[in-house]
Amino acid sequence: EASMARLVKEKEKSLSSALSQIQALKQKLKRATNNLNQHKDSLARIHSQLSNDANRLARIDAMREADNHDLKARLAKAELDLERTRAALKTSTALLAAEANREKQQASDAQNTNTIM
Repeated sequence: EASMARLVKEKEKSLSSALSQIQALKQKLKRATNNLNQHKDSLARIHSQLSNDANRLARIDAMREADNHDLKARLAKAELDLERTRAALKTSTALLAAEANREKQQASDAQNTNTIM
């Protein structure tokens, strides 16, 4: 009986020690879970911020692309206007040269006519 009582006492002690270890492990697990949840929340905030930044950059890129398209269209229009102006200038220059030649020819004809008379 004494050995049985001693055996029961040892088992109680062993079970008590195991229970203490289990409770300590539960506390560690609880702290680790809390830490993981904090990291998870931090990562969610970082992900949200990165997503917001990506959306903002996409909007900026779209505006820049629209500005580039607008600038290209304005440049093409300016180049077309320049070509039209050059063509008009050539035409005006040709008309002025023709008119000057006519006037010169008329003056020469008039001088020839005066010389003959």
